[in-house]
Amino acid sequence: MIPVVLVTGFLGSGKTTFLKRQAARYRTRRVVYLVNDFAAVDVDGELVRRMGAQVVPISGGSIFCRCLVTDFIRVLRSLAHGEIGGGPPTGVVIEASGMADPRVVHKMLQETQLDQVFTLRRILAVIDPGTFHKLCRTLPNIKAQVACADTLLVSKVDRYDAAALVAVRAEAMAIQPAAAWVEMRHGEAECDIWDPAPLPATTGELAPCVDPNFHRFVVRDPIEGLEDFERRVALSGEGLYRAKGFLHAGERCYAVDASSSGIQHEECTGHPLPAPRLVCIVQGDRGAEIEGIWNAAAG
Repeated sequence: MIPVVLVTGFLGSGKTTFLKRQAARYRTRRVVYLVNDFAAVDVDGELVRRMGAQVVPISGGSIFCRCLVTDFIRVLRSLAHGEIGGGPPTGVVIEASGMADPRVVHKMLQETQLDQVFTLRRILAVIDPGTFHKLCRTLPNIKAQVACADTLLVSKVDRYDAAALVAVRAEAMAIQPAAAWVEMRHGEAECDIWDPAPLPATTGELAPCVDPNFHRFVVRDPIEGLEDFERRVALSGEGLYRAKGFLHAGERCYAVDASSSGIQHEECTGHPLPAPRLVCIVQGDRGAEIEGIWNAAAG
């Protein structure tokens, strides 16, 4: 049986940083990272791939929605048959889209008989103490992610005081009291993701392909540097859930990431450098307005 670890968490919670740390930690193992990007182009997979990991991207929605589940099942079967990477992997790590409702995962593996090949070993939910309270009240999928998890990975704990951590722990544990609580700093967690843990019994249905809560688009024209990127983030306000990707400034290339947790950027090194592109996910009823902000000429 091939062990599978599912990693969930909303946009900006710290999933990709955590996966990059895992890719470095298990570099000598034949682990495949199946990265699910809600947008039509792969960004997270590129960042994990640059750590030397074997990545299979599935982009353009959630692997737990009707429009992508067929692709998801096809990829899992290809992995089981050794058709990807020259043989079956020793493990598979799945990064679900930030908007995913993973409650259907057990039912999906059983109905496709993939549970005869793969064993779902862990479900890890990454949560950001700074945004968790608000998200739980506006997006029901956040609660579903926590309800499915055997472990809650609490990111960025160095940014918050003890009172904030106590409050978010009480709220999260009220949703899933059986989950383990693991605090992370800079994506590092004292947690062996391959160590089996009892999983909560949850069930659900595949989500529809269109979720009115979200609007997504890709910006392919280069943003004119970090200041221009930050300006557009500010203009978008709270309606921007995520702007993530790569931009070029002169001879330099930056991986940029904006969410309710703030703005981060890191210079990319090595060759070839990623092509400039940004993926934006925004509040559904402000989609056209915010897309206009990002596609307007610099000014």
